[in-house]
Parts: sequence; structure tokens; C-alpha cells
Amino acid sequence: VTTDTYTAKLTAAKNGRLVRCIVTDVYGSTVTSDAAKMKIYKLEITSQPRDYIGAAGSTATIPFSVEGAGLTYQWQYSDNGGKTWNDSSCTSAIYTARLTAAKNGRLVRCIVTDVNGDSVITRPAAMRIGPVITAQPQSYVGARGSKASFTIVAEGTGLTYQWEVSDDGGVTWTQSAITSDVYSVTLTTARDGRMFHCIVTDENDVSVTSEPVSMKIAD
Repeated sequence: VTTDTYTAKLTAAKNGRLVRCIVTDVYGSTVTSDAAKMKIYKLEITSQPRDYIGAAGSTATIPFSVEGAGLTYQWQYSDNGGKTWNDSSCTSAIYTARLTAAKNGRLVRCIVTDVNGDSVITRPAAMRIGPVITAQPQSYVGARGSKASFTIVAEGTGLTYQWEVSDDGGVTWTQSAITSDVYSVTLTTARDGRMFHCIVTDENDVSVTSEPVSMKIAD
């Protein structure tokens, strides 16, 4: 193909093929386009919806990702742990609803239908009233032997704090002895690159985990 438009029949052998165009002017100078992909669509959920934990009165937002053509969405909700499901008024790719006491613990899921009438159903996600982190801990960079401090600010009732540490880049986490909203530790060579996060739990045993942060020795 040597025109400004590439056309080809999409076959199984060409599924995933990348195409690009090299454009040359009268002086022999060339420029290459970005690559584009040819792909046979398949109705498939690529990321599932996740639970939402927030304050009463907040707007619960539950997205997910799906691939397919001509997609339509029908969200459903369950207030009895998934025994029965009811259609909601939400028919968009993202579920939004005001989190009230009546909706605390509600499960939601989405039925996605493509242009051929095929359907898939997401895993259920829960809406729960729980602690809200209003200020995340921040990473620390300092001199060897300095004191690193990580602070978390959360809102909720009867909150408890449990800090965890990771020395393998966040693959595994180990519970620490720190159970306050501030974690302080001396930055040593052995702890260079260590990661931290905090699990905040309220009086109803609903938990939320902070973003991971790290401490590093300054170059």
C-alpha cells in the first residue's frame, strides 16, 4: 500500500498486526507515523469494578473497563448480599450513586451487551460507609541517619491505624509495631528504599489502605 489510506481484510492471521506509514517528500526527507493496531474485537472485561469506601453522603463512583463493539450497559444492585438483583437506572460505563445509610453494603454489578447481543457480567463491587483518608502520607528523601516521618489524616469513627512495610517494592507487606497516625523511623542503609502504607479501620471494621510511600537516602 503506497497511498494515504491503508485498507486490508482483518483476518485471524492479522489480528494484532501493527501498521504505520513512512511519508517521503520531493527532497527525499521522510517522517514516520505512529503505529496503529488491527484487532479482532472480543467482548471482554479487562478490569473489574472495585469496592467504594467513603463517607455518608459522598458520591460513590465505580468504573470498570471492557472491550467490544456497540456496547450497552445495565447496572444492577443487590441489598441482600447478592441473592437477588434489581436493575438500576444507571446505563453508563461508570456507576455513580449517593452513598447513604440505606445503601451501606449495597452490591452493584454491570451487564454489558455488544452489537451481536452477547453479554458479560462484571464481578460485584460493594458500596460501604467507612473511613476516608483526607491526607495521604508523603515519601521521604533525606540523609543517612535522619528521621523519616509519615503522617496520615483520616476521618471516621473509632479509627485504628496499622502500618505495614515492604522491602521488595510492594510485592509483600509485613505488619509493623506502629499503630498510630504517625510512623517515624531512622533512615539507614538497610532501610533505603523501604515502602510503607497504613490500614485505617473504623468501629464497624471497615478498612481503607493509604497509598504506598517510600524513604530513600539522598544522592
